[in-house]
This record gives sequence, structure tokens and C-alpha cells, in this order.
Amino acid sequence: MFDAALTSNKPSLEIVLTKVRRILERAEKCLYEQVAEPGWNEQVHSRVLGLALRDQAGVSFWNMYASYIIPYPLRVARFVIRLTTPPTP
Repeated sequence: MFDAALTSNKPSLEIVLTKVRRILERAEKCLYEQVAEPGWNEQVHSRVLGLALRDQAGVSFWNMYASYIIPYPLRVARFVIRLTTPPTP
């Protein structure tokens, strides 16, 4: 059952796996070069979010270079994910 689903989408799965490998290469480079958090956000985290959310209608995200305190539960925002409703025809 799962094998048929995997083979039917083989080209798109290969593209996704290639993108994941590139993200991993960027993460290794950031780790090796001791890149600061904004660099990780741009080179790794934003690409992971982009890949994970690529097919989600009404979802977008931005890398926030400044920290904002979000009320309860108290968290510091580094990425903001915004949900929107698609326009009605």
C-alpha cells in the first residue's frame, strides 16, 4: 500500500529529499563555522519551515530579526507563522 504511494510520487519525493539534503549541508556548515542565530534562521530554519509549509494554503511565515514577547505562555518569537483565510471567489 505505502510502496505504491511512494513510487507514484517518486520524482517529487526525490526533489524533496534533495532539498532536505541541502538543508542538512547548510546546517553542518553553520555548525562548523559557528554561525550566529540570525544566520541559522536564514540558512536552515526558514528553509525547513518553507519545505514543511509549502502546500499549506493560508499559512505564511517570516524570520523576525528582533525579539518580541508574546503574552501567555511567555515566549520569545523568532519566527512568526500567520494563518489567513483564502479569498472567496
